[in-house]
Amino acid sequence: MKLFSIIILIILTQSCSKDPQNGCYIPKDNYYYLTDAQLNQTPYFTNPAFDTISFASDKGDTLTFVKTKTDTTWYTEKGNIGSPDCGYDQNFYQAIHNIYTTIKGNGSFDVRHIRKGNVNFLNYLVPNIITINFNGLYFVFAESVIGDKTYKNFVGELKIKN
Repeated sequence: MKLFSIIILIILTQSCSKDPQNGCYIPKDNYYYLTDAQLNQTPYFTNPAFDTISFASDKGDTLTFVKTKTDTTWYTEKGNIGSPDCGYDQNFYQAIHNIYTTIKGNGSFDVRHIRKGNVNFLNYLVPNIITINFNGLYFVFAESVIGDKTYKNFVGELKIKN
């Protein structure tokens, strides 16, 4: 009788467990890093000369910022799915963020480069974005427009009062 009860118990527990494959696609984690070419598009991340940045106003006052932290973070999006029971791929996209502190004057400055932003900006889907926050003014642009002289907002190098 005990043997019969043990066999029944084993059969019942086996019938309740799911096959780990269950005919599903096995979800995986995909990591997307910023490339060296992408990081070289902005001097803030690769050029030590930009560890300290100064801005002069037309009034003659100057704001000077020093880089205090470089933060590499990731954000996640759900990827492919086979069926609701199978789960999702996880897509991880790198974002690098430089934080600056004011050492002369009073202000704020930080720069972020995101591997895949997909930010809806002025009704355009913008992947791989760069954001600059300067004293509460927020600039967002796609990395693809850097150096593009046909871009409508292209400025190039600009010198004001030397």
